[in-house]
Amino acid sequence: MGRWSYRCAPRHKKGPYGFGGHVFGEKAIAPVSDFDSYKPLVYQIAAFFDTGIVPVKPEETLEIIAFMEAADASKRKNGATIKMGNTIF
Repeated sequence: MGRWSYRCAPRHKKGPYGFGGHVFGEKAIAPVSDFDSYKPLVYQIAAFFDTGIVPVKPEETLEIIAFMEAADASKRKNGATIKMGNTIF
């Protein structure tokens, strides 16, 4: 099931907030990561373009999309529970 639970701080146009995500806490604002974790992703993308072999099974891709669609449907319905099977299949 996908359920939308979202609380968003206002976007900042100025400040020491570089590229990427940030966690806004009660006492501080911290970056989510230094984005070194993108390196393996870039390698997988390059390998895909070289070989044509997808690194993720199509079924897993569909599950991820179904979850995102269910979360979006939940958001549209004020946080209602949405069964993933009812979103794209």
